[in-house]
Amino acid sequence: MKTIFNFWQRIRPPEYSNEEKNRKARTLFLVSRACFIGLITILGVRIVGLGSDSQLIIPLFISLLLLSFSHLLLLKEKLEAASYILIGTLFGLCSYIVVISDDGYHDTALFAIPGLLIIAGILLEKWQFYILTGITLLLIAVLVALEHSGIRVTRYNALVSPYDGVDIVLVIAITAVCVNILTSNLVKSLKRARQNEKALQESEAKYRNLVQYAPTGIYEFDMEKLTFIGVNDVMCEYTGYTEKEFLKLNPFDILSDDSQTILADLVTNVFENHPEELAAEYKLKGKNNKEFWVLANAKFFYENGMPKRAMAVVHDLTEIRRSEQEKKKLEQQLRQAHKLEAIGTLAGGIAHDFNNILSGILGYSQLAQKNIHTPGKTIDNINQVLKGTKRATELVQQILTFSRQTEYRKKPFQMYIEINEALKLLRSSIPTTIEIVKHLNSTSMVFADPAKIHQLIMNLSTNAYQAMKNRGGSLTIKLTDVKITKPEPLKDKQIAPGDYLELQVIDTGCGMDEAGIAKAFDPYYTTKGIGEGTGFGLAIVQAVVDEHNGYIKVLSNPGKGTRFYIYLPVFNGEAKPGKPEIEVHPTLKGSENIMFVDDEAAIRGIAKDFMESHGYRIALFENGFAARTEFKKRPTHYDLVVTDMNMPGLAGDQLFLELRKIRPEIPIIMCTGFSDSMSEEKAAAMGINAFFLKPVEMNYLCRQMRQVLDKQKGVTRDQ
Repeated sequence: MKTIFNFWQRIRPPEYSNEEKNRKARTLFLVSRACFIGLITILGVRIVGLGSDSQLIIPLFISLLLLSFSHLLLLKEKLEAASYILIGTLFGLCSYIVVISDDGYHDTALFAIPGLLIIAGILLEKWQFYILTGITLLLIAVLVALEHSGIRVTRYNALVSPYDGVDIVLVIAITAVCVNILTSNLVKSLKRARQNEKALQESEAKYRNLVQYAPTGIYEFDMEKLTFIGVNDVMCEYTGYTEKEFLKLNPFDILSDDSQTILADLVTNVFENHPEELAAEYKLKGKNNKEFWVLANAKFFYENGMPKRAMAVVHDLTEIRRSEQEKKKLEQQLRQAHKLEAIGTLAGGIAHDFNNILSGILGYSQLAQKNIHTPGKTIDNINQVLKGTKRATELVQQILTFSRQTEYRKKPFQMYIEINEALKLLRSSIPTTIEIVKHLNSTSMVFADPAKIHQLIMNLSTNAYQAMKNRGGSLTIKLTDVKITKPEPLKDKQIAPGDYLELQVIDTGCGMDEAGIAKAFDPYYTTKGIGEGTGFGLAIVQAVVDEHNGYIKVLSNPGKGTRFYIYLPVFNGEAKPGKPEIEVHPTLKGSENIMFVDDEAAIRGIAKDFMESHGYRIALFENGFAARTEFKKRPTHYDLVVTDMNMPGLAGDQLFLELRKIRPEIPIIMCTGFSDSMSEEKAAAMGINAFFLKPVEMNYLCRQMRQVLDKQKGVTRDQ
């Protein structure tokens, strides 16, 4: 008996990973055990009891077998099958008692079955239990009606068996056990519900703390009403609003004017496409109208397929944008530094060219002095001096173009022209041991910045020179039109089909191996020695090519030279016409009063002699202060002012402003040897009548003066 009891105690319901299944398994286990104990007791009473009803022995025995089978299925983790076996057993026993046996409703064990069915239905949440219970109760009601009407008479109509008392006790016991099970489960359910509620409250508290004290801005808003429903402290700090003020706003109130459409498009996208998450950059506008860029990652929540609310996590991009600007500034400084480095490399050749030009100017000037009494020879000598001066002017202009720090501007232009200009400058710096060969077979245009293309050519050519400087060689520049019909693979991308200008820069230098090619465009990798440059040249080439939507590839072998291919898209549109050239009048003569301001005595002297020889009355001033003082005394005396830009004290642009305050209509011409603060475009925007760079021929200056004066007077001259 003890062994059976121990075995009984060891039997436990299976454990599931799902808590709901665990609850049902425990309930089924307890109900089955209660039914098992009750039916065994009733069966025992029927077997040993004298005069007891023996008709229930076989049905009870069969029911016990079915309950055992249900219990076995439960232990095998077949929860559903075990539930239905229990239902069938109870219903079958009930049906037998009501329909087959002749005990009628007086067998009080009958009433335990509906009770068990009801309790099992509640605990196991099986709707079939309720249906079977209803059928059972209906059958009992029919039986009662039949007996009371006398249609069906049983042997217990007037006598209740003494053993029915045992049945009653057992029914009460079974019902008590089931009620205990139900109560226990209800208590456990309530306890579990309280635990879940506490856990939910703790989770909500953690969530609120997480949102409130997160290091980024967080807000929630209603997608239907577009009103804020929650915000944390960081978001309030970003915008300058208190929480109370913030919750009275809508999302459009905190956006700058140019970011309004971003939010409108986002809302439309959410209602049409139902995304779960979206990221967007936009500009916030705070309480004090301060604007700053942020990145927002939004999560959207839906009900019945419609967007209900959204939560956004906002990251301030101020520092990132500032870093990007600093990076861009450093890149521009890097390019400028490389230009200066390249000029340093070219300095020897430039000095050589300048010395040759100056030697020619000096020599022909001396010959002019010598041949002063031979007018024909003197004129020829002076013409040679003028040619040398023009050559020097062109060389200076090329250097300034190459090293300028102005903003880059893309425009359509013929690329071969820029290549020719670059090669003129390059020829002066590369020794004669290196031959320059050019095959410029295209007149197509590109939409690019001429200064950057100039720099690209100079950098590639300088790189080629470095590879050949020890033993000489040949530098070949080719420019051809190519049409790419299908994508061509490069190292990390493909050349898209289209019309391109193909620039080839080929040298016969030392070449590179595969490792060298792989690192050729790395700004932190260089093969140059100390004092030979930074090695940034090819990195800048790559940057220029990328900026112009181009492609670059390299072919090289050690000892066999290197070949660079640059592909830039051909511009097929129409180039805008440039500014019309200033009309040149045949006459240089005049009689007006001219104020001429320049700090160089030689220039003042030349201007005075030349202009007075053409009839002008000229007053000379060596600085802006003296010119301003004189102009205040006699503002209507002068018909035109010609001033230099760079002068000590009062610069030309400041003098212009001072004179225009005194007499707004006075025409002013400005010239300069070099200025990084004044350009032709800026001069025109200021209202300066004409602007040009020194040195300038006196004939050209007089023609400029005549045109400005005639335009001021409304005079038209025939060409």
